[in-house]
Amino acid sequence: MIEEKELPKSPFPSWASFALLPPFRDKSLAKKAAKLAEIKEGSTILEIGCGPGFFTGELANAVGMEGKVISQDIQEKMLKKMKRRMKKYPSSSNVEPLLANSSKTGISSESIDNIFTVNVFEEIFKESQLEETAIELKRVLKNNGSLFFGEHKVSERMINAIFEAITAAGFERIEPSEKLFYHSAIFKKSPF
Repeated sequence: MIEEKELPKSPFPSWASFALLPPFRDKSLAKKAAKLAEIKEGSTILEIGCGPGFFTGELANAVGMEGKVISQDIQEKMLKKMKRRMKKYPSSSNVEPLLANSSKTGISSESIDNIFTVNVFEEIFKESQLEETAIELKRVLKNNGSLFFGEHKVSERMINAIFEAITAAGFERIEPSEKLFYHSAIFKKSPF
């Protein structure tokens, strides 16, 4: 069992998690994001930086009872808040919390169908875990798997560094059909 003290310190404190949930966030955003991420029933999803679970319930609904959502965070308090929130969702029994670093998840290689990341790569950048996280995400993703990326407005320098690290790790960037976030992208795992 990993200890929270062994993980990087998140720049976003768990006490402020109320700002990540309704009424501060539009409820329909989570459903739209799960659809745009092309989540399919029966899939295994890795949600990076799940926080208090704003997107988690919709991801669980999208994969259905035959699928699984692994919701990762580096703060145990966030995972506890996410688990409490999941009691509102009938399909939440397929949600597995994961206390781990995004750069060292402990998940088996090529076992994940889709990776879902929204407003978390800024924190990964600030934690100096960018390149390691991109390499880890490629490792756990199945061939032809995809990484859904959404981020609020951050500096051009930061977004360029994030996109360069993801591409250098072996992902191909595809523009999504709709922009739900200031920066949106879908990355497909390159076969090499």
